[in-house]
Amino acid sequence: MDKTEFTKRYNDLKGQIEQLKKEYVSSNTIFPVGTKVKVTSSNGKARVGVVVDNIVDIYDVRPYVMQLTKEGYVSKRRILIWPVDTVERI
Repeated sequence: MDKTEFTKRYNDLKGQIEQLKKEYVSSNTIFPVGTKVKVTSSNGKARVGVVVDNIVDIYDVRPYVMQLTKEGYVSKRRILIWPVDTVERI
């Protein structure tokens, strides 16, 4: 196996991994992108945000949530979601 064969096979496998990740996320996502959610932490603090992406975590697929401002715009602050937090659709 020379370098060109190796890079071709490597790129093919890399593409397959990306395709499998997309299929896994699309079939196991809880909230679609654009959904307005409320994240309640274990200490009772509730924050409102919008799902902007779904990421593959070690355990499952988690929503990537950005906080909403008081005016209803999406801010640049990410809401960190821990396994003990509850996420519900608004």
